[in-house]
Amino acid sequence: MHGLRSLGIDAVRGSSSNKDKKQASKGGTQALRDGLRQLKVGGLAVTPDGPRGPAGVMAEGLPVMARMSGAPVLFLGISAKPVIQLNSWDKAVLPLPFAKGAVVWDRATYPQGADLADVVTEWTARMNAVEARADAITGFKSR
Repeated sequence: MHGLRSLGIDAVRGSSSNKDKKQASKGGTQALRDGLRQLKVGGLAVTPDGPRGPAGVMAEGLPVMARMSGAPVLFLGISAKPVIQLNSWDKAVLPLPFAKGAVVWDRATYPQGADLADVVTEWTARMNAVEARADAITGFKSR
């Protein structure tokens, strides 16, 4: 989160599974409000599959926010090789010096009148596709 802030991009913490926790761990409703407020003044970074997982499966928060705000969504797939792969929920990677890197993106807007479940399914596939394409470019073969 701090790395994004240094680039001028705000991030909002929140999870729909944190409904009963204190303000320090925001639930999905408060995170949605904060995200919509942030979109009025600039961009917002979201990890749509979240640390509670499962990895690679988008939760409804991002599509709901896109539908309510009308803001476009940019899917980013980032890869590198060689890397150190972390034993984290998403198997994050740290590029080693002189690694070959790739960034692949796709852009979407919430289709007017679309069913939320259909958008979640489509956007999950698009999110995973940009990551797979970035991995194919670098030759990275794990996750």
